[in-house]
Amino acid sequence: MLSNGTVFSGGDNLMLKFRLNQSVNWPFKGFAVIFMPDGSILNLLNLKPLVINKKTGPVPAATGPSFSAPFAITFFNSAIPGGAPKGRYNAAVLFFGASDAITGRDAARIDANTSFIVR
Repeated sequence: MLSNGTVFSGGDNLMLKFRLNQSVNWPFKGFAVIFMPDGSILNLLNLKPLVINKKTGPVPAATGPSFSAPFAITFFNSAIPGGAPKGRYNAAVLFFGASDAITGRDAARIDANTSFIVR
């Protein structure tokens, strides 16, 4: 995960881009999320709270038998709202095995992330 800086203020432009250089050659569940300063988790695709199904766990952004590289996508390229909470953020793309239990971030097979601060 790449960003165009490390410290931002309201009104500054933030760009978050994910680049995959090596193919994922196993069935996966993929998530694109942003960890907020208060510990909440937003879906990076729609900036809404991550949906968690009570029976199956978090709802992935993508699933599949594999994912081919090279691949790049810009998830966010916009001004940070003036009222955005201040603090440290972490944007991440996480890949878990399709049948893996998602017990936490540390269970991800791939964790591509970047941190930034809003002041």
